[in-house]
Amino acid sequence: MSRLAPLAAFLLTAAPLSAAPVPKSLRKAAPDTIVGEWREVKADADGRPTDALTGYTWRFDADGTAAVVWPNGNVIPAAYKLDELTAPVGYDWTLTSGGHHFVGVCEVKDGVLRTVTAHAGKPRPTELTPAPNVEYRTYVRSR
Repeated sequence: MSRLAPLAAFLLTAAPLSAAPVPKSLRKAAPDTIVGEWREVKADADGRPTDALTGYTWRFDADGTAAVVWPNGNVIPAAYKLDELTAPVGYDWTLTSGGHHFVGVCEVKDGVLRTVTAHAGKPRPTELTPAPNVEYRTYVRSR
């Protein structure tokens, strides 16, 4: 019985360690990730529906680079940054040619990417449904 005591002590102390969260850098990407290509499904500008981006594809790469691909094949390079410590996730988007910068929030759920953005200098949206009479852009994209 005394030979089992060290094993029992190890198991009792190791169990809490194995339940500790895995560092974010070691986790595998979740199925619901922004990385990949997304087709524009629906958009509205300042609360009014718009089809200005119908047919466009948005590409997000794991390294923070991105692009908007026009229906004619033109590619507009961009960059994005996520703040996963906020809820919903903070989302910054910059068109690298021209320097247009947007701040917002986003959510990836059930194969749908939803973003709500404002021009830099305006308050960052805090919800995925924009408040009325606020200059926000809402985009819904699917894979």
